[in-house]
Amino acid sequence: MTDKDLSGSLTASEVAELGRVLSTERFSSYLLAARGDASQAIQLHAWNTMVSGAFYGPLQMVEIALRNAVHDYVSAVHGRQWLGDRQVLQGNELRRVDEARAQVRGKRKNPTADRVVAELSFRFWLSLFARRYDGLWNAVLNRAFAPTPPRRDLYARLAQLRDLRNRIAHHEPIHHLTLGDHYDSALWVLERISSVTAVWVSRHSRVPTILGDPERSPDQF
Repeated sequence: MTDKDLSGSLTASEVAELGRVLSTERFSSYLLAARGDASQAIQLHAWNTMVSGAFYGPLQMVEIALRNAVHDYVSAVHGRQWLGDRQVLQGNELRRVDEARAQVRGKRKNPTADRVVAELSFRFWLSLFARRYDGLWNAVLNRAFAPTPPRRDLYARLAQLRDLRNRIAHHEPIHHLTLGDHYDSALWVLERISSVTAVWVSRHSRVPTILGDPERSPDQF
């Protein structure tokens, strides 16, 4: 999306048509943020779409790096089939693993460990850092991060990023969030898994440019 796409002038009928297509319920939150100015609300929606797209790369890398780090470290202790081990996982997580295996089979593929890992949701990986998995954290998972953060801090940041990911995936507004903090959390997690990956993401990400441009800030709307 270009600057012209974001700020180009629209006729009143075009604004009305876009608002209709977006639906009254969806558009109302943008109208509220734009203090009732429909044209500004459309621009805010365009900005929301642009920044949501920019977050795709950093969030993707966090999720992939996290699940692969967990899988590698837990496998080193419990074997590659730990996802079915009742000594490692509890009821809800075991159920999600069974569902992931079924989804892989539904694609007519053999549910190998790697395929099941890729099928499991961010919610599953986040749950492994909850307090009920303190034993797994102390015995294994803390080794996947350097420097090792407090488990509660890591869980809080991962939960924040999962919520952002879900809002973006469901095309919801994120313009009202403290997006700079969310971006910092993504790099914070990545730096502790792989500093090289964190540097690579920061080098290629458009998020800082979008958030740092006063002409494209949601505050102008």
